[in-house]
Amino acid sequence: MGYSIIKVFDNDITVMHIDVLKLPPKKDNYQRLQLIHQRVTELMTVFKPDEFAIEAPFFWKKRTEYDETWPCPGCCHCCCNGQ
Repeated sequence: MGYSIIKVFDNDITVMHIDVLKLPPKKDNYQRLQLIHQRVTELMTVFKPDEFAIEAPFFWKKRTEYDETWPCPGCCHCCCNGQ
């Protein structure tokens, strides 16, 4: 799952940080959500953004996989709450 931190000032956009969070395929979806939560919490602590956007990081092959992973954006919102 790729991500970046950008800084926007007037019409200038600067990339502050860019990286990839590798989600091990052998971990279950809840362990993956935990990894996402930890990384987003770290990013919020370090960069203290005024705004952020999240896209769903999973591609589903079956409806049941979607049902198991839909909490991801909610997980990220929870770790950002109050920052």
